[in-house]
Amino acid sequence: MNPVQKFMEQLQQGLPSATDEFNREESFLIEMRDGVLLKTSMYFPAGTGPWPVIVIRNPYAAILPILAAAASLWTQYGYAVVLQDCRGTGDSAGNWTPFLNERNDGLDTIQWIMKQSWMNGNIGTYGHSYLSAVQWVMADRLPNEVKAMVLSGFTTERYRQHYMNGMFRHDVYTGWAIENSGVKNISTEGLFQQAVHIRPHIEMDEQIFGQKLAWYRDWITNVSPVDDYWSAGFWSDLKEIPKNIHTPILMIDGWFDQHLDGMVRDYHKLPEETRRRSRFFIGPWLPLDK
Repeated sequence: MNPVQKFMEQLQQGLPSATDEFNREESFLIEMRDGVLLKTSMYFPAGTGPWPVIVIRNPYAAILPILAAAASLWTQYGYAVVLQDCRGTGDSAGNWTPFLNERNDGLDTIQWIMKQSWMNGNIGTYGHSYLSAVQWVMADRLPNEVKAMVLSGFTTERYRQHYMNGMFRHDVYTGWAIENSGVKNISTEGLFQQAVHIRPHIEMDEQIFGQKLAWYRDWITNVSPVDDYWSAGFWSDLKEIPKNIHTPILMIDGWFDQHLDGMVRDYHKLPEETRRRSRFFIGPWLPLDK
């Protein structure tokens, strides 16, 4: 059984019989506020709508077949699905800098959807890992049309994720940086072992990719939680977002996932009324099992 088949089998467990059928896929280039065009695919049920809409924003080319299969399935239950390549990834224009543009790009995409005749006034957001990050960063600014969010495997407590007992998590974030450097046409096979042996490590990016990854250098050189990089600006603001969320959230994580501690903290940051309408499921999963 290939990964797509396995995912679809798990996704369909416990679902009732489908009530609709997948009709068509259409692709658009949606313009962001700064003029950058993002590749966006729409999956529609049969008929003319309008429908509730599921929004997924994704930077990972490798999981596109899984997301496309899931989108087709959801159309069979009466949902339209919007699947967008994050800025600088896939077929979207712009430069890839992790996290930097996701708040504005996500909110611009939501506003575009709200203007479409096939949207019935109900939007939900969905995704795991970075696909959850793109939800967190805009969660305090969502319009009333966004009725729910599904978040798994990501926390707003970023210093706690990048560092454990004062040590940078090379096992997670050096590997992630290599796989998501934004450098085109390079094989990443064997690069992690090469990267962790480069001294001084700050030169890893230039030796492997021929260019500096400024965001990765920020991660490895700001070693204290009181450094301005973590305690002020973007990352500090991100930690405060859960306190101002009014959209119900389904949060999911595993006992063996490195994000669990931070996600528990995020859940308790939610306003009492939001938390009352939200749920947090924790199960016996590794990060990729979910």
